[in-house]
Amino acid sequence: MTGKQFCILLLTFLLGEFCLVAQDIENISQQDPFKISGTIGATGTYFNADGRQANREPFSWVIYGSPTISIYGVDIPFSFTFSEQNRDFRQPFNQFGLSPTYKWATVHLGHRNLKWSEFALAGHNFFGGGFEVTPKNFRIGAVYGRFLKPIEPNSATSGTTYDTPAFRRVGSAFKVGYGSEKNNADIVVFQAKDDVNSIDVTNAPPTLTPQENVVASIKTHHLFFEKLSFDAEYARSIYTPNTETVSVNNLNDPIVNTFSFLIDERQGTRVGDAILATLGFKEKTYEIKLRYNRIDPDFKSLGAYFFLTDLEKITIEPRVKFWKNKLVVAGSFGIQKDNLNAVKNAQTKRNIYSTNINFTPIQQYNLNANYTNYGITQKPGTQPINNQMEIAQVNQQLTVTQNVNLLSKDNSIMHMLLLLWNFQNLTDDNSNTSAFSEFQSHILSPRYTFSYNPWRFTTGIGYNYSIFKFTTRETKNFGPSVTLSKAFQKPNINLSTTFNHYEIVNDGIKDSNAFTIRFQGKYRLTKKHQFSLRGFLNNGNTTGINPLNYSETKIDFGYVYTF
Repeated sequence: MTGKQFCILLLTFLLGEFCLVAQDIENISQQDPFKISGTIGATGTYFNADGRQANREPFSWVIYGSPTISIYGVDIPFSFTFSEQNRDFRQPFNQFGLSPTYKWATVHLGHRNLKWSEFALAGHNFFGGGFEVTPKNFRIGAVYGRFLKPIEPNSATSGTTYDTPAFRRVGSAFKVGYGSEKNNADIVVFQAKDDVNSIDVTNAPPTLTPQENVVASIKTHHLFFEKLSFDAEYARSIYTPNTETVSVNNLNDPIVNTFSFLIDERQGTRVGDAILATLGFKEKTYEIKLRYNRIDPDFKSLGAYFFLTDLEKITIEPRVKFWKNKLVVAGSFGIQKDNLNAVKNAQTKRNIYSTNINFTPIQQYNLNANYTNYGITQKPGTQPINNQMEIAQVNQQLTVTQNVNLLSKDNSIMHMLLLLWNFQNLTDDNSNTSAFSEFQSHILSPRYTFSYNPWRFTTGIGYNYSIFKFTTRETKNFGPSVTLSKAFQKPNINLSTTFNHYEIVNDGIKDSNAFTIRFQGKYRLTKKHQFSLRGFLNNGNTTGINPLNYSETKIDFGYVYTF
């Protein structure tokens, strides 16, 4: 019996091409047998542009809806859109799945997304089925399904969107574990293989080859004395980039031999390891974590969408609380490197430093500061480093945010002051590249907001200032903003407007300026009927070689019915 057949026998149900959303079977008798809810709306838009070519029609309309049918608590969502440009009806029925649960047993049907491991079955969507059971301290599960749809070479959707060709990929996974919430261990095995006969490869690019993969992982979690924790996962991958190559027996690897019933060793088959471990200690006022992560260049998992390979990283992450948690200081300090197999021309090293401070001495004031320092250097690998292109950079960033909130004794008046400052600096120690890479930026954004609750009225004023300095150029962007909002209880109307103005100055010369005005009004006639009106005005001009004065006007009127 093959591993694939073994996983199939473990399935509780076989599937059709439909699926539903999750539901607890124990409560099905308490659910309504049939219910429909959702919204239907319509919007009409007027648009006009002066001074430059319009990028849309002067008038457009759209009718849309998102009803949901519920059958015994299982939701089936639909959506549709009609406009003068297209008509579209979508029922994302085949993008969801059903995972009914009864006590300690769960069945997965349809489109599912499970994460049993960081490296094996790691959140990759599949269409199929499986189960998980957790009697007492045991954890057992299995899944089987399609991980990739077959896509013919040179196929297109909607006449414009090109889909990357792919073979039909079928995979399975099995896990078994034992332990409590504080101390446990799990073994996860994932297997996937492309069906070489699922598409016509006559016009396929040479890079398209049928792949096969097995990943075996063991993960564990332990908590000692309620203070010391240890989490670790070790995975080994057997990956064949082309299953049409000849069979060989060169690796003589124990993992390859163990899982020979799931995957055949072929020319080009490679084996890689991945490790992720965390050791932590936690007290009431402080905690510290030590993290280690290593992923070999040859590690590959078809059960995950993407993660970086060829890296080794170690970090220390302390966190300390002072003054009854009013001051919290946290940091992360570590190093990262690549070229683990010493086959690249150069090895890149990164120094990773970051610090975060959160200070709340009183309820009305909060200060948050975050500083990061990332340094990148290189050292020779298989060849001497070209000094013209050697990387030696330090990127620093500091962000400081302050909030002041003042509330009157009767809670009727609120004042809020926000001040944001961001500083970033990139230093390049290579004189041959620094002229193209070094830069410095400052962003300052103060804002004041006033609210008077009895009137349901809020107003705010702010200012945005930013400066970007490069080796040969300096750009400034600045301007104020004002907001007003007012809500009425009878009739139920909400009004708001925003004004923004900005100028751009390059090397001391004014380049452009513009202002925008936005208006929005909402009127709720009843709980089911709502009308809206939105307006947008944009006016600006640019100088230079091609001066331009322009204005744009956009008005939307909408209606939404809720049922």
